[in-house]
This record gives sequence, C-alpha cells and structure tokens, in this order.
Amino acid sequence: MDSKIIHAACMGAAVTVIATRVAIIEQERNTIDIPRESRINAIAQQIRMKPIILYRLCDVLTSHDLL
Repeated sequence: MDSKIIHAACMGAAVTVIATRVAIIEQERNTIDIPRESRINAIAQQIRMKPIILYRLCDVLTSHDLL
C-alpha cells in the first residue's frame, strides 16, 4: 500500500476514536444526576417523619410489646 493511504487511514481512525470519546464525555456531562438518598441524616442518624406518623409507630410497637 501507498504510505499516504496508510497515513490517511491511521489519521481517520484516530480522529474517529477522539470524536467518539468527546461525544461520550459530552453525553455524560449532560446526564442529570438525581440522587437516590434516603431521608436519613448521616451525621446524626435521625429519621425524619411527621409527628402523627411517629405516634402511630409508637402505638404499633407498643401494641406488639416491642417498645
């Protein structure tokens, strides 16, 4: 093969690889990251809930002799 053809083929392959990687990086950058965290405060280990839910939980635990 002619060296110019080999050089052109290598350059084409390199440009394709670089363009593909740039497209992947752009797609990752534009992806919306929605955190799937629980509502537990990691520092204080507190679970947040409305008071009525807390009272109902206490009633259920008390009725089953778990509290």
